[in-house]
This record gives sequence, structure tokens and C-alpha cells, in this order.
Amino acid sequence: MASLQKSIKIAKDAASVWDAVSDAGQLHVRIAPGLVADTQLEQDGAVRVVTFANGLSLKEHIVSNDSELQRLVWSAESDLWHHHNA
Repeated sequence: MASLQKSIKIAKDAASVWDAVSDAGQLHVRIAPGLVADTQLEQDGAVRVVTFANGLSLKEHIVSNDSELQRLVWSAESDLWHHHNA
């Protein structure tokens, strides 16, 4: 199975970046304004519904939001994607 990876350097410390990334309900404000139009948390934060600017919505099941490892894992599904690990 193919895998893609891209690294970029940013002028922020790891703690600041993790603070934004781990704030699952604010994706549209803190990480991808303009690309993501809205983010809603459901099921006590276990599910994130992401609506993109083009109207596409994805339901993301939060698998892990681990502050110690600074690792956020989710699976995404929509009418187009039945399962995707990200």
C-alpha cells in the first residue's frame, strides 16, 4: 500500500502547534480557515464533523488525542470515503 508524507518547517514551537492540532473542535479556526468552513463535535468529542468550504462534509471518529505523544489519530468517512485512517 502506498503512503505519502510531507514535512514542512514552521516558525512555531511544538507546544504551540500541538495546542492548535489537539483542539479538535476548532479546526476551521486554528488550522485550516478558508479550507474548512465549520467543525462540530458530537458524542462528547468522540466524533468530529468537518464541513469544507466546497460543501463536502466528513465525519471523523477520533481514535486518539494523546497529549503526551502529541499524536492525533482519526478515521474519516463520507459518501465518497467509507473508511480512511489519517
